Amino acid sequence: MTHLQAGLSPETLEKAKVELKENPETLHQDIQEVRDMIITRPDIGFLRTDDAFILRFLRARKFNHFEAFRLLAQYFEYRQQNLDMFKNLKATDPGIKQALKDGFPGVLSNLDRYGRKILVLFAANWDQSRYTFVDILRAILLSLESMIEDPELQVNGFILIIDWSNFTFKQASKLTPSMLRLAIEGLQVRGSADG
Repeated sequence: MTHLQAGLSPETLEKAKVELKENPETLHQDIQEVRDMIITRPDIGFLRTDDAFILRFLRARKFNHFEAFRLLAQYFEYRQQNLDMFKNLKATDPGIKQALKDGFPGVLSNLDRYGRKILVLFAANWDQSRYTFVDILRAILLSLESMIEDPELQVNGFILIIDWSNFTFKQASKLTPSMLRLAIEGLQVRGSADG
């Protein structure tokens, strides 16, 4: 076991080995192979390239180096293309703070049977007078960014459940196609990087 695997339970270490093909003997080499691909995309500003960060993407792509690099590139590309989304991405931002207070997202204390963290959204709870859909998306991205620091969750992943019941036409009318595309792209990149 390497220092990068510290904090993983024996069960999760075994899961990482069997399901993700994580090998402690080649871990640093795997990370370096992904890091070496960065020069192939000079158009992207890779703001983090430390071992622990790259390991998240390897785990998300079951140690397929090329796919892990593609996901890493998509992660930073999305951030670069949506700079406003990530400006002041903190829980103290008024819109994010209000969305988090209203449970966007709600994070259950128990894990599912596969060890995944469960996030829930009750779409009908969105109070458009206090925060925007983008604030909700930013709150979700901030939550995922924070939770993915946990190596157990990097291996086991997340599940997002959205309850659309009682979601009104008035609420739906605030969701433009470009907003939905922004959300889908952000959650695909984040969700994939998050396991």
